[in-house]
Amino acid sequence: MVLRLATLTNPSSYYPDEIFQYLEVAHAHVFGYGVETWEQRYGIRSPIFPLILAVPMLIAKWIAPAGLSFLLAAKAMLAFASIGILWGAYRLGRILSPLHGLFAAFATAIWFEFIYFSTQALTEAFALALFFPGAALLLDRSRETRWTLFTGGLLLALTATLRFQYGPALCVFGLFVCGHSKWRWLWMANGACMALLASALVDLSQGLSPYSWLFANFYQNIILSRSHLYSISGPSYYLQAIASLTGITIGAVFVLSWFGARAFPKLAALAVVNIAVHSMIAHKEYRFILLSTAILTVLAAIGTVELVLNRKRPFTHPSIVLAGAAGLWLLGSVLNATIGTSSTIWSHNRAEMRLFKALHEDKLACGIALYNTDWSSMGGYSYLHRAIPLYLVQRWPDAAHWAALTPAFNVLIASPYEFGIPRDFHLVRCQKTEENEAITPQLCVYQRMNGCDRKAAQSNAFNIWLKRHDA
Repeated sequence: MVLRLATLTNPSSYYPDEIFQYLEVAHAHVFGYGVETWEQRYGIRSPIFPLILAVPMLIAKWIAPAGLSFLLAAKAMLAFASIGILWGAYRLGRILSPLHGLFAAFATAIWFEFIYFSTQALTEAFALALFFPGAALLLDRSRETRWTLFTGGLLLALTATLRFQYGPALCVFGLFVCGHSKWRWLWMANGACMALLASALVDLSQGLSPYSWLFANFYQNIILSRSHLYSISGPSYYLQAIASLTGITIGAVFVLSWFGARAFPKLAALAVVNIAVHSMIAHKEYRFILLSTAILTVLAAIGTVELVLNRKRPFTHPSIVLAGAAGLWLLGSVLNATIGTSSTIWSHNRAEMRLFKALHEDKLACGIALYNTDWSSMGGYSYLHRAIPLYLVQRWPDAAHWAALTPAFNVLIASPYEFGIPRDFHLVRCQKTEENEAITPQLCVYQRMNGCDRKAAQSNAFNIWLKRHDA
């Protein structure tokens, strides 16, 4: 928990979806305002995850209404929930022995990827906290009861409702677990139906037809190929992404996971099927296969103990060897977190988050405009948390247009190299943007005196601009 909560001292956002698909929606539920993107307008995402995030936000609003305590509360909740991954890894390893369980829990506790994603408000990451306990309950045949099967089916179905793209792989896993046993099918199905019913009731509570978001997502992203606008990658993308992020430890992780896969072939099959399914979709992002890479890591941890306790070639002092292996796991995590391509994840949009948190404290700001900047990397109202207008100015206005717009805002965010900044705006400060240095070396805040007239730039208001451009 210390490692996970420590990430809150370094605000960053792995991908814009964290802000604009989840935190912003939760913020709007609790505080009544937020940025609305095209995904929300077309209703292509389940309302469950934003509502989950809204719960700690609402509690924080009651206890400490000032400041950004609501954001810390939401992310702390995610950190606590991520402990479910450790429990699941422990229970999986314990099927073989208590030592396997402890080592698997240790590895998931200190591995950089689990730490980083533990406080990222992404469905791919949160779903892991449900999946691993569910998988552990279903694979532990020595303690199998109707309630473990029911709970396991419930957790797997909840995982699928959070991240429906995991559905095909989860179905294959369920098929392997149940086999020809009607008893297992019955109790797993009962649990799954309860989760699916709960999801449908949540949809109805939000004024949606049950699972209408699922069909809307398929229509927008598959039929209309809307996701292709963001990126299109080849079938080998995910293997390259895994190698890139895991860096110097990739060989060891794959070898060790092979030993773990021999003990848990059903888990290994799930990971492979999930990668295969996502490889067939043109739009690819590393986070989409987080379930597979998490399984790979857990299997590698279990495989480490399997290798050390090999019955055919046992080590003379296995406890010493395991202690050394634990040290190597810790070293590998530190190296991945501090050098190579994976080290950059800690600074994703860090400057933008800090800039918006600073603007939260600026009580003179009455309107903020983003001028020729990547709005999707900004903090939105989740980090600004002030009911003042945000504006988008994405082209180079002439002097007359600037004169008409500027009364609406007294803060302008732009690059220091941007030309055409109105003369009445003076430079206040700049933030370095480490990971985007090649594109935008810095983001600067310009400010003018006097107040704001909201009527002056209504057509450039954030949500109006997004709706007009279907963005």
